[in-house]
Amino acid sequence: MWSFMTPCVIIDVCVLDNETFYLAEQEIQGLKRKIKLLEDDLDRAEKGAEDSKQDQSVIDELEAENKALKNQITVLNGEIDRVQIKQQDANELSQIITQLETEKSTLNNKIATLESDLEKAEELADANERKFKDLQSQLEDI
Repeated sequence: MWSFMTPCVIIDVCVLDNETFYLAEQEIQGLKRKIKLLEDDLDRAEKGAEDSKQDQSVIDELEAENKALKNQITVLNGEIDRVQIKQQDANELSQIITQLETEKSTLNNKIATLESDLEKAEELADANERKFKDLQSQLEDI
């Protein structure tokens, strides 16, 4: 296989002619492309894993926020319950105040009536006292 006419390459004591060398180079190039594709796939897989870790971190953060929001909702529901109780108390107080105002108005009317009756009674008493004095004076004259 030694030939001085065709160029050849010696690899580990093997002699390759140009065609065999060309085919070997083609195969090496193909393997390099496959290696590159596998490296790209590995990079994408690593990026995907990194994205998954980031996604999991985001999910964990969202779950923590969700839990915090649920706690806030629980607290707010308690506040709402307290406000509703206070509102009921206020409504009851409002009804009591309305009843008391009605009673006050009724009592004021009664007081006004009594004051009017008192004035009439005082006027009547004054008139009767004058009559009494007149009659007494007439009796003394007799």
